[in-house]
This record gives sequence, C-alpha cells and structure tokens, in this order.
Amino acid sequence: MDADVLFPLACTSAITRATRPSSAPSSTAKAPGENDNWLAPLYFAGERTDGGYFHMPLLLTTTHWSPKGALAIVGPYFRDRAGTDVDMGVAPFFFHGDNGNLDGNRRTYSLIPPLLYYHREHEIDESSMTVIGPS
Repeated sequence: MDADVLFPLACTSAITRATRPSSAPSSTAKAPGENDNWLAPLYFAGERTDGGYFHMPLLLTTTHWSPKGALAIVGPYFRDRAGTDVDMGVAPFFFHGDNGNLDGNRRTYSLIPPLLYYHREHEIDESSMTVIGPS
C-alpha cells in the first residue's frame, strides 16, 4: 500500500486516490465518484455514485439510500423502501405498508395499536380485512 500520512492533518492513498485532510474530530474524504464528510460525533455524511448515507446520532437520525432501496429513521419515525415496497410508521403508534405492485398483486396494510385497529387489502383476490377493538 502506498500512502502519505501526516496524522492527524492529512492522509493520501495511491490505491484509492483519495485525499483525506482531517482535523480531529472532523474528516473529509474525496475520491472519484464518492465523498465523506464527518464531524464526530455530530454527523457523518457521504455519497457514492450509487447512493449515500447520513447519520446524526444526537438527534437519533440515520438514513442510507441507493437505487435498490432506502432506510430513514428519525426518532420514532421510520421509512423503509426496497424497490417499490414501502413500509413506514411512527412507532409504536402507526405502521403502514404497500408493496407497490402495479401488476394486479398489490398488498397494503395499516396498523394503529393504540386504537386496536388493523386493515389489510390484497388486490389479486380483491379481499380486505379490518379488525377494530378486541373482537
């Protein structure tokens, strides 16, 4: 490995061609098609040609994304996407999901635990079910 290091001020690697000037606790890294910016422990952020990430631990926030899917969490709120399938909610109060299928096999659900409410629908057989209360 070929690297030039002047810790903690800078680090350059010939393998990744990335230059990382740093001043602890901050760090910046840049390479073709990607970058990272950190100010630990406040935030961590980065992008790639096929996605990226952002984390802010003190605000209980994290997210990462790519063309295949994404996840975002902000305190009790969450949203998870995998292709067209999306699940989201505010735990423990509300949950909702939709598989996003446009070919006739769409499925959705909603759950509200404090109201003892659950509802689901299946498009392929045109069925649905709703449960309210402890019945």
